[in-house]
Amino acid sequence: MYEARIKIDLNIDDNELFLQEFNSVNYQKGLKEFMHKAARVEFSKEEALLFELLCDIKKDLSMIIDVKNNNFIKLSTTTMSVQLDYEQIKIQDEVKIDNNYYLRLYLNDIVICIFAKAISTNVLKITKIKRYDAEVLDRFVADVQRSIISNKAKQ
Repeated sequence: MYEARIKIDLNIDDNELFLQEFNSVNYQKGLKEFMHKAARVEFSKEEALLFELLCDIKKDLSMIIDVKNNNFIKLSTTTMSVQLDYEQIKIQDEVKIDNNYYLRLYLNDIVICIFAKAISTNVLKITKIKRYDAEVLDRFVADVQRSIISNKAKQ
């Protein structure tokens, strides 16, 4: 695991509303369908670059709307991560082993909702994450890894 500090809201997964929120946050279905259809079109290099930029802007706007509307369910605990990797998150507070939790991760102005299971008193293993959110989390972890490597190279 890699040292990283991010804000995390969490709650024991005991509410069906968590699944509704999980499904609605960062919902990119319309954009994904559009991108799938556009994949069949041949673009010039300039058009392809412009298309990618527009899609990125649309994703960012969608995320901003999610955060701005703040339609989030109140969760019982706010904590910080200590370490994370692609499948696990170590937090500074304690949780009950074997309980399932609903988490909201705040990564650089992006909110990611996941479900996780406590495998120790402060480590949660991700059990459910949307593909797009997994890509965002994977990029974040890769950036943390690159930063660590860069810092070691400078020493």
